[in-house]
Amino acid sequence: MKSIDTKIELLLKGLNISKDFEYFDSSLDSALEDVYGQLCGEEELEIAKNMNGYPKRYHTTWAWPLRNTFDESGYSNQKIAEIIKKVISQRHKDFLHLYLIEKSLKDGDIELAKELLMELPVEGDYSVRANGYLHLLKHYASLGDIENFNNTLKLCNKKQRQDIFHAKAILINSLSRIKGFDYTFQIVSKKDYGEKFYFALLEPLATSYEVEDFEKLFVSQPAFHNIHMGMRINLYVKSLVEKQKLAFSEERFNKVFDLVMTIDPKEKGGDWRLRDIYLFDMAVSCGNLEVIEKCKKNLISPKVKKELNAYIKKLKAND
Repeated sequence: MKSIDTKIELLLKGLNISKDFEYFDSSLDSALEDVYGQLCGEEELEIAKNMNGYPKRYHTTWAWPLRNTFDESGYSNQKIAEIIKKVISQRHKDFLHLYLIEKSLKDGDIELAKELLMELPVEGDYSVRANGYLHLLKHYASLGDIENFNNTLKLCNKKQRQDIFHAKAILINSLSRIKGFDYTFQIVSKKDYGEKFYFALLEPLATSYEVEDFEKLFVSQPAFHNIHMGMRINLYVKSLVEKQKLAFSEERFNKVFDLVMTIDPKEKGGDWRLRDIYLFDMAVSCGNLEVIEKCKKNLISPKVKKELNAYIKKLKAND
């Protein structure tokens, strides 16, 4: 088995030989073929060489394995930065710099992240540096650091509306958890935010609020009078799941279950149907086989039923 140092050396070599070409191609350079063989073995090299067209199983995108190997290496972020300097392709260097900016922020290496950010190019409507600022923006959002968030927001590309919206939602959610509901509600009430961020504001309350607490809040606060039922049910389910981790209440469960069953069974919530998502979450958090079976009976997707059956089997095995 190759050492991390050797693997990184080979990946860097392959990346620089291929330059802006992403995938293995034996016609590109015999040296690249040699690197691929050293990395993957001669058997896989021969399979890749003899496949027609795009080698789906045995292709390698050089920059991605290099990034993944950095994660496995235990190297300091500074050492990774030094290795990235050796990358020839600007496109791949930018990709790896963005990765390292995100990693450095996660590790608390703020100054290195800012230093790397300033090395990113600024050309075009959606410059690479603009993406770097988005990483920094989301970092400050996750900390609830509203001052640095606002300062960084000024540097972001305002055309990246969806990413900025997501960062603002993270900020509101973080502030609600850290500073509390009353403080954060004052911010959400300003024109830069508004009702689009109500869920981000309210979601942290699910850890402490019962369904009845949410209902009282929706009645007492005029701003929440028109919150649609979909958001309410989402919050009720999150509240139920949190409470069921501590103790199961049939009355609480039935109240939320009845509301969930009013959702259109065709409504999607990502890859799964929304109602199936809620029923699955309610089932796996309750620890009550009878209730789990009740949820399972009302699932529509065979895939979700399969997931829940696996959970039931595991639960029974642990009894």
